[in-house]
Order: sequence, then C-alpha cells, then structure tokens
Amino acid sequence: MRFRGNEGIKHVTTPYVAFADSDIVLHPDTIPLLLKHFNDRSVALAGPRVLGWDHGKGMNWIERYEEARSSLDLGIFPATVRPRSPVSGLPGAFLLARTEALGDGFAAGSRVGEDVDLVWRMVEQGWRVRFEPQAKVWHEHRQSIREWLSRKAFYGTSAHALSLRHPEAIAPAVFAPWSVAVVAVLLCQRKWSLPAAGAIAACAAWGISKKLGRSTHPVQIAASLTARGALAAQTQTMALLVRHWWPLAITGSLFSRRLRRALAMACVVDAVWEYHRTRPQLGSFRFAIARRLDDLAYGTGVWSSALRGRSLRCLLPDVRKNPN
Repeated sequence: MRFRGNEGIKHVTTPYVAFADSDIVLHPDTIPLLLKHFNDRSVALAGPRVLGWDHGKGMNWIERYEEARSSLDLGIFPATVRPRSPVSGLPGAFLLARTEALGDGFAAGSRVGEDVDLVWRMVEQGWRVRFEPQAKVWHEHRQSIREWLSRKAFYGTSAHALSLRHPEAIAPAVFAPWSVAVVAVLLCQRKWSLPAAGAIAACAAWGISKKLGRSTHPVQIAASLTARGALAAQTQTMALLVRHWWPLAITGSLFSRRLRRALAMACVVDAVWEYHRTRPQLGSFRFAIARRLDDLAYGTGVWSSALRGRSLRCLLPDVRKNPN
C-alpha cells in the first residue's frame, strides 16, 4: 500500500521525490542516472532495474528462478514505459518522480497494482515514463515456496481493479482478426490446419502490402510483418493457456485430446524458450516446474480478483484491426 507515500507527497518541497520499499538497497549512481531523464520536461517518472539482493548464502531453487525471471526485473534494455508495450509498467519497489506531475499520487485504497495505475494515469495525461536499467536497486527475494506463491498470486489480484480504471490497457493479449483465425485453425490440429493457416497469413500479407503503397519492397515488408504477427499470436496464445486461462484450459483438457496436446505443447515450448532466453543458474527441470508454478499462482490471483469483482473483463483478449 502506498498511502504513506501519498501522505509524504503533501510535505515534499523539492522538484523530485523518490519512493522506496523498506528492503531496497541503492547503488550510489542510481538516483543520478535516473535524474538525467528529467532533463526532458515531459518525463514525469523514472524507474531502475530491480534485482535480487545477494545475501551471501547459497540460493535455493526459488531464488535462482527469481534471479532469472523475477516479476520486478524488466530486463537490460532502456525503454519508454506505456501500456501495450514491451515495458508496460514499473515496479513500485523504487520510483523517482517529478513532484508536480504526481497530482493526488497513488490511487487511494489500492492494495496492489497502484504502481502500474500511477504509470498509466501519467501516460494518459501526456507525460512520459522511462525505464533505466543502468540504474539498479536490490531487494530481498522470497525464499519459501509459500511466501513466493502468495506474492505471485497477490500480483495477479491487481487485474480487476486495473480493468476498471484502464479498460483499454489491461487485456492479457492483443490480436489482429487474421491472427485469431490462424490460431483457431492451428488449434483444430487437422490435416488442413497448416495449409489453412498459411493461406490466411498469405491473405493478410497481401492486404498489408496494399496498404504500404509506394514503400520500397512492400511484399517483403508485408511478409515480415505477417510472420512476426503470427509468431506473436502463437506466443500470446500459449501464455493465455498456461497463465491467464489455465483453469479453463485444464478443465477443457479433461474432455478434449486436442486441447490436452495444445496445453502440453504450450507448457513445454514456453519453458524451453524462457530457459534458453534467461540462462538461469538452475536446472531445466526445476526451472520448468518453477515457471509453471509462477503462472498458476499469478493466474489464480487474476481469477480471484475477477470473480470477486464479478467481471471477466481482465481475462478477455482484445481483437482489433491495428493491434499496435
């Protein structure tokens, strides 16, 4: 909860203010690196990379997983933060803000997701928000499986409240209509599925090439965009099956052999991809187990918030002609 932060804002007389969790450890360069972004008068908020603190003891498998796949670690690339982008929010573990841009501060009464809500409100008001990975802070990872799963589920419970405040930004996946058709025919797992998916993608590429007009190499550009869109659709579908929609996917798999195959493939492909992408100091089997537990816990939190709020909006993907 950030109510103490809101109380503190009332007494701030400086141009900038920092918010930090009690377990955060800063590098001496953290704040100077973040302050550089405020030379741009349109920047309202900046956040560092949040890493796990090395307490000098041997790490257990949960800590090793978190070191590679923490919910708070946004990666190594700087980014402009905005909804529906690779970096769509900032963790509230540590934030540096322009005081005049804060307004009323964090949403009153929020227990979780107040950091994301603040970022999205600032973006909606025309401000810019930046993620700076060269600036680093450290915090304590959860060490027991009970605390870890509880925290993951807690993060998921922010979904419903965010869907009420920012309905256009909360969708767990965003598809173009043609990519939905590609996913649907592939999930059918019939002999005609691959040819049909190829035909749909070809039609989509043709339509995109026509919109490119006099661009250089419109066919090649359209083919590349379509291929990337199809891959993104497959990746998002796998994420839905194993994370946001897992109660439906598991229930459906009890009655459908095709859905069982799709779910099993999603579990394996996602784990293998993330293992090779993150290169954790953890065996592949334990990483795969941790990855699935992470998704199950987060999805449980999402469903819990949706059922309490009597709305499934936070679970519905967005289908639009221009998904960007």
